[in-house]
Amino acid sequence: KWNATELKGHVRQMQKLTEESVRTGVVVKESLLRETRAGLAVGKLRSHPIKNVSDAAKELVKQWKQDVEDAKQVRVPMAPKPPSPPPPSAKPPLRSAKRDLTSIKVTDDPIRDKCIELMYDGLALDSDLATEEILALATIIEAAVFETHEGTTTEYKARFRTLFVALRHKDTSRWRDAVLNGAIEAERFAALSLADLMQIS
Repeated sequence: KWNATELKGHVRQMQKLTEESVRTGVVVKESLLRETRAGLAVGKLRSHPIKNVSDAAKELVKQWKQDVEDAKQVRVPMAPKPPSPPPPSAKPPLRSAKRDLTSIKVTDDPIRDKCIELMYDGLALDSDLATEEILALATIIEAAVFETHEGTTTEYKARFRTLFVALRHKDTSRWRDAVLNGAIEAERFAALSLADLMQIS
């Protein structure tokens, strides 16, 4: 049995525990009460004949019960959804005379300028060569074809359709790379035979 001094000490400790719990927001876990058996010990004091002891025990048990109930209501937050991977970067649009230059006016003849534009489109495509350099190559090709056919004849126009296909088709696009990197001169490319142009590497 406890003497009066010990009882007063226990009352003060329980009151202090209650006040500290409320003031600091300390939450008592059910597992801790079971492990320490503090809940059982303090619970018995609720029926103690000394009022100060029983009141302090009741207040402390009440606070602990509330803490335990609140803890049961707390739901574990869901893990945040991982951010979606960024979309793959879009490929830059293919180059063309209209995109790079808006319009081409190198000669006084709209037919010739249109054929230069056609050669520019065939060469530029996905190249990183400067606009001026591609335009110069296209102009050289047109001038060579114009000289060969002595004007903007039917054969002249048909020749440019053939050259354009050779530059753009996936099986013969090596000619585009060859003209752009100087492996073949523009004048020589303009004079290649149909068999050479359409030969699949």
